[in-house]
Amino acid sequence: MLFPDGPKAKKRRRFARKILRILNVSKGAIDMILYGLRYNIQIRYYYVIEKLKIWTQINHYTILDLLSMKPHIIITEVLAQFTSVNTSASSALQFLNGFSSMLSLTFDIDLNNNHMLQLPEKRFQHI
Repeated sequence: MLFPDGPKAKKRRRFARKILRILNVSKGAIDMILYGLRYNIQIRYYYVIEKLKIWTQINHYTILDLLSMKPHIIITEVLAQFTSVNTSASSALQFLNGFSSMLSLTFDIDLNNNHMLQLPEKRFQHI
């Protein structure tokens, strides 16, 4: 959803940003959607999240189990295993910006308003 430049585009971006904020999408995920990474990188991230969902179902992990693990380890391992890319710490940390939003969309839960998950979610923000 990359918009062109100009006054009309700026107005559309503001409108899209309002909608995404209402849906509790994180700032990192909004920036990724509106200002974007290349299409193939976005597809890779969503592919990784889908594989992470399958991996958690196979191993019978819950969201709380995932949040108690070290997030940079999960992300680096999942990226390396399912996308066959050369991952680095910076790419894993960049991916963390939208991780909670992607988890909430993938597993149909609201991480922003769930009081049990607020403390682990703060761990993600400080990494």
